[in-house]
Amino acid sequence: MAKFVMMSMVFTVVLLKSAAIPIPKVNPKVFQVGDNIGWAVPKMGDNAFYKNWAAKYHFYVGVRLTFKFGPNSHVKRVDKTAYETCNALNTIEDLITDGNGLANVTLNSTGYYYFISPVYDNCNRGMKLNISVSNSSPAVSVGVLVPMMAVVMGFFF
Repeated sequence: MAKFVMMSMVFTVVLLKSAAIPIPKVNPKVFQVGDNIGWAVPKMGDNAFYKNWAAKYHFYVGVRLTFKFGPNSHVKRVDKTAYETCNALNTIEDLITDGNGLANVTLNSTGYYYFISPVYDNCNRGMKLNISVSNSSPAVSVGVLVPMMAVVMGFFF
């Protein structure tokens, strides 16, 4: 009986200690479109630059995209047809710079978002982006919690 009580107490302490371990919280992120390159015409022949950029990330509701561009550039949110044909006439949203060459958009709903440059033939040269937005942020990795639990369990056993 005493062994059972002792084990129950140890289990309770382990449970309480593990509850005190801070779990990393995933906050909404801000992504600069194109990373260091920003919103610019990709290098010659790299029409998939923004497609490849978007494939590296998980976009979810609440994320903010920042488009960083020079004085002769622009960005518009458009529908799928306008994206595919590089036609800026079907604009959903005209993203306005903040005066510092930055334009921001918060992804407020799930689904697909399409962005193009309406300047000259920039869109046809690859200056366009489409992303899929999901409902939730990436889950906290169990791989982070398991080693912490092993340390706590090792401490008591």
